[in-house]
Amino acid sequence: MTNDFQHNSAPKHAKHAKKSKSGLATFLTIAGLILILAALAYAAYLVVNQGLLGSSNENTQSASDQPSSINTSEAAPDDDNSAASSEAVGDQLSNRNITPEQSNIDKDAQAAAEAAAAADAAVQDGLPTPLLAEYDGVLIHSPIHPKELEGILFHQAATEFGLVLNTQLPEADPDTMLENPDYQIADEQPTGDEWLDALALHLWREDTDTNMDTSIDVGAEAGTTVYAPVSGTVVLVKTYRLYDVVDDYEVHIQPHGRPDLDVVEIHVTDVMVKAGDKVEGGVTPIALVRDLAAEDITDIQLAFYSHAGHGNHTHVQVNNADMENYRETRLEGAYEVK
Repeated sequence: MTNDFQHNSAPKHAKHAKKSKSGLATFLTIAGLILILAALAYAAYLVVNQGLLGSSNENTQSASDQPSSINTSEAAPDDDNSAASSEAVGDQLSNRNITPEQSNIDKDAQAAAEAAAAADAAVQDGLPTPLLAEYDGVLIHSPIHPKELEGILFHQAATEFGLVLNTQLPEADPDTMLENPDYQIADEQPTGDEWLDALALHLWREDTDTNMDTSIDVGAEAGTTVYAPVSGTVVLVKTYRLYDVVDDYEVHIQPHGRPDLDVVEIHVTDVMVKAGDKVEGGVTPIALVRDLAAEDITDIQLAFYSHAGHGNHTHVQVNNADMENYRETRLEGAYEVK
């Protein structure tokens, strides 16, 4: 029995020991798994945090590369500049959509607006100058501004080409004017297609037999601006010898729609226009009054009938361009109006 017991007790003891070893192994296995999982979790933690750390370092480095002082006007433009920039971009985008026809319309509108502004400015300056005479519907404005006018004298042209002019200016008495050369030129004058408020002399000349009122002397100081007497196109500017003493200028203007007429302005200097230029009557400056009194030209008729006494003036006449040989002799090389 004892042996059996002993025999039987040994296996019991051994089985118990085996069970103990098996539990320890299980414990160690579980512990190992836990450690492995913990290690993996820690490794994952490091990986994630390292990535975040690297990103943070890059941002820090990028920030450190920036200047220590930032110009806020460059970093964040103000609203006005942003708005201006947006408007500029908007304008560019809208311009891309403008058709050639619309562009031409806009240009015409701008040109019309500029012309209207110029006309308004001219009126403010007392321009166009008022009328002195007319011929067959062609209006002749004073070539001298009324504020600078020293006298008006209608007389005979030196050639047969001059056409008789009509005027509504009241006639002054020559005998009275010799004693008191007062043309009664009003201080306040109309502008444009209204008649000058002043008296005018009509005097014959002994050295010619042409018709009366075929030319006009308009008195002013030397250097005074001379305006185009009619609206039209300058067709010729040339020099000639006045009385074989003075080099003088002729400015020839063809009135709008009247190729049969040639309006000539003489006794001028410093001519400001050239052939082909468009001019507006009483508005466009074309030259300055020549100083005839300083050129040893004596007996200037206007000098006896003005307070100034020097007689300086500019001369206007309307010639018949259809007379035989007129274009060949007086308008040789003239600009052809289209």
